[in-house]
Amino acid sequence: MGTEGLLGVAVEITLRLLPRPEAYHTVLAAYPSLEAAGEAVSRVIRAGLLPGAMEIMDRLSIEAAEKAVRAGYPLVEGLLIVELEGPKEEVAAEAEVLHRVLEESGALELRVARDEAERQAIWKGRKAPSAPWGGFPPTTWSKTAWCPAPASGRPCGRSGASPGSTA
Repeated sequence: MGTEGLLGVAVEITLRLLPRPEAYHTVLAAYPSLEAAGEAVSRVIRAGLLPGAMEIMDRLSIEAAEKAVRAGYPLVEGLLIVELEGPKEEVAAEAEVLHRVLEESGALELRVARDEAERQAIWKGRKAPSAPWGGFPPTTWSKTAWCPAPASGRPCGRSGASPGSTA
């Protein structure tokens, strides 16, 4: 069942297995507003970077993650997690560009994962199945949105976005 209430049946699926990337570089950036975090997404794309993952969370989602799994996130209005992946040399070069872009975008704090344990800690609140709910009452709801690259820079779903949105 999809988010639009539609049901589909897959009759054939073709998978392409990809090797695990040689290197990862994961950064958590804290922002004073969701709009600032959204603008940082746009800056990352304009800098020519194509991260393997880029996730944005609003304050309610951050609070939910903290309540559910104690992720250790800063309590700010917008949080951006960016992960580069690929060959070691390429990731190292892109990491320098990423840090410059995030610093110039007004990040209040940057946390860089120094090892796999820190990488998993950064992703803990975003990837944990119960994190979006975080024990909030049933009147609170969470929404995940996907933004195509051209829409980046604007928080997704601004036309009817709800608290608890992640992208």
